[in-house]
Amino acid sequence: MRSLHAFVALIISTIIIASIIIVAPQTNAANEPNVFISTSEIAAVKAQVQAGNEPWKSSYNRILSDANAALNKGPYNVTRNGGPNSGHDYRTELPYCGWKRVDGKDPDCRDGQINPQADRKDYEAAISFGAAVRDLGLAYAFTNDERYAQRAAYLIRVWAVDSSTRMTPKYTDNQSRIELSITMPGVFYGADLIRGSSSWPQNEQAAFENWVDDFLGTSRWTATNNFDLWRLVTISSGGAFLNDQGELNYAFDRYKQILPNHIGQQGQMLQELGRTKSLTYSLYSVNALTQIAEIARHNGVNLYDYTTSGVGLKTALDFHAPFSTDQSSWSRQQIAPIESQDIAYYEMAYNYFGEGRYLSVLQEWGRPVYERRTMGWVTLTHGRLEGGPTVPSPTPPAPTPPPTNTPPPSSDIEITDLTGVSNNASIQGNLTSEAQVSGSGVERVEFKLSGPDGYVYEKMEKHAPYSLAGDENNGQTLKSLDTTTMPNGAYTLTATAFSPNGNAERVEQFVVQNGNDGGGNDRIAVPGQFEVEDYTAYTDKSPGNNGDSTYRNDDVDLRHCTGNEGGICAGWWDYGESLSYDVQIATGGDYTMVVRGATARDDVKLAVLVDGNEVSRIALANTGDTATFQNNEKTVSLPEGARTLTIQVVSGHSFDLNWLELKGGNSEPQPTATPQQPDPTAEPLPTATPVPSDKIAVPGQFEVEDYADYRDKSPGNNGDSTYRNDDVDLRHCTGNEGGICAGWWDYGESLSYDVQIATGGDYTMVVRGATARDDVKLAVLVDGNEVSRIALANTGDTATFQNNEKTVSLPEGARTLTIQVVSGHSFDLNWLELKSS
Repeated sequence: MRSLHAFVALIISTIIIASIIIVAPQTNAANEPNVFISTSEIAAVKAQVQAGNEPWKSSYNRILSDANAALNKGPYNVTRNGGPNSGHDYRTELPYCGWKRVDGKDPDCRDGQINPQADRKDYEAAISFGAAVRDLGLAYAFTNDERYAQRAAYLIRVWAVDSSTRMTPKYTDNQSRIELSITMPGVFYGADLIRGSSSWPQNEQAAFENWVDDFLGTSRWTATNNFDLWRLVTISSGGAFLNDQGELNYAFDRYKQILPNHIGQQGQMLQELGRTKSLTYSLYSVNALTQIAEIARHNGVNLYDYTTSGVGLKTALDFHAPFSTDQSSWSRQQIAPIESQDIAYYEMAYNYFGEGRYLSVLQEWGRPVYERRTMGWVTLTHGRLEGGPTVPSPTPPAPTPPPTNTPPPSSDIEITDLTGVSNNASIQGNLTSEAQVSGSGVERVEFKLSGPDGYVYEKMEKHAPYSLAGDENNGQTLKSLDTTTMPNGAYTLTATAFSPNGNAERVEQFVVQNGNDGGGNDRIAVPGQFEVEDYTAYTDKSPGNNGDSTYRNDDVDLRHCTGNEGGICAGWWDYGESLSYDVQIATGGDYTMVVRGATARDDVKLAVLVDGNEVSRIALANTGDTATFQNNEKTVSLPEGARTLTIQVVSGHSFDLNWLELKGGNSEPQPTATPQQPDPTAEPLPTATPVPSDKIAVPGQFEVEDYADYRDKSPGNNGDSTYRNDDVDLRHCTGNEGGICAGWWDYGESLSYDVQIATGGDYTMVVRGATARDDVKLAVLVDGNEVSRIALANTGDTATFQNNEKTVSLPEGARTLTIQVVSGHSFDLNWLELKSS
């Protein structure tokens, strides 16, 4: 009967997919997801869901159900579990061992049998965390609903960023090697999909990227069985998330190297045949191999078709397909039946190869199928579209091909106007807008309107007139949005027109001013001083007020300020907590921000955000306790108009704030005086040979030895250069390099430079270095805040130099630029350069 059902399902599915078109993945494009799915693939699946086609529609409903459940679950962390698992290291007990002996004959370890007494809390937290972030990321990718991205970002923050709960980014023991290798890739998958969300602050994203980078740095262990395969899933998925070609190359090269050790001539998984659940673990290993191949496909490498001595992934897939539908024919030991999650990866296999036998496996189990560890409802994301994906052909040896810049198909469509709105206009009452589209073949226009307080409105129009709010009476009357129900502030309207030959986009920004503050309070005038307790929105981790003030009835911790301060203070702050204020900024320009605070800590820093975008950071001085207050000042650049101003904790905790003030408001920012020049208006002039007391002009190239400050662990100079008389180890560069080099670097050492950055924005940072190591990485900091990391290529020795490049985002003005060793040692640097990107 099941065979008959499979045959009927095959016929129906063949009819359904007859008109479906596949789009090949974009490989390693900027801001392009490239772990397991691409933007173009998401768009293709969306079309099937919108058309109600199966199996995508039912899979989509499943993923939304899981994501909605994840909105109310967690957070997850390894510090919550107490007992032997307390602390920041991931620890669980061996699942198959620790059995209590009953008659003296039972083994202490029983392969394939979970000991119910084993303490597995960290593993349970990790698997729930990985599934939640993956599901939320997929839901965000398919809906653009910021709720999903916001929750995923929060779960990531608790697990990997928050200093009080973060897991130490490392494998702690042999068992953690497999448990983290089957749970963290799902996190990287979901994080990859929310990367473009406004709900994931850039500083938290950078902190998580550093966490992933550090975690992958502990992944260079090897094993003989499925541990090593899943390790490569972790390295390749993490490398894809970071766009780290070195990690990707390692994983893909290792895959090719070890393939003969795992797959026999018939396709059997050689390392798993002696297990008590030999079929389960064989399928488990093929699952890992398939996932690596899928990640490779999205990063320009074809492992699906790679073979050695005629054996490859397809050999294993073909061999195990019959046993996946008829377990009784498996001749080796199998103490428990396999489950549908054990064969879910055949969706990826069918998507690529198009083999009917793979589809039969899926239909025998009933689609959609769910892969528990990493992929989730894999039928949604990898259910085969007609034609299958396009990948590079294998060419032994198969180096990673460089990304190609294929020009997009020509398109004659253009959005010539968005009626009713124009940049920087002020709108009151009803808003009526229409996208004026020229050209032929327009399929649809999608609108997205985003504004303060998380406001998002989306609309799709398939027929002209393409109205923001729709139309009636056969298009004669365009509907309107009532802006009186919308929060005051700045809005961005994006309209995108889609056609088979390309897309067109138009963006307009405007301000809504209707007297609606979105929170019941009047807008705060800037410049001016205001009380910290007069917020309009907040993020607070602890329920209820820990203080003694009854001024507000919510979770913000307000109390009467201690000491001689007077007034109401916000206290008990923790990482990630924030307060937001609706402000009316009289004039755009530079302001002096004053934060009145008290703390006994040295590490308290607040991010200052305007309409969700970080504009500055301000550090609180250590006043000795929370009863002694001090003003803390920082120049911030603010735009004119109705805005949402937010202060958010990015470092430290346990401090009090009383009030905030924004002073000034010059539309023409005044240049910052430099200590070395008596004239405060003078521009720092770059010199051909900079010396430490001068500001270094950026963009520009400068010598590594012209630092303004340093941190060095060893006393005195280990080198032969007399250019400076301090502890930095300078020497004349070896080989044919010439110049002075800084060498003998060690973990934590740093050099800092006073720079004058001409214009804020993206720069290409070039580090000229030489090393015989593979693990050298430098953190790049601006004014003490890490903005990027750059790896040095292994050049074989410290006499052979090479340029190492990385894009970094730098703010305008007089800054302190620091390079600090975060991994490796024993290398030489000659010079640095920052080029405009």
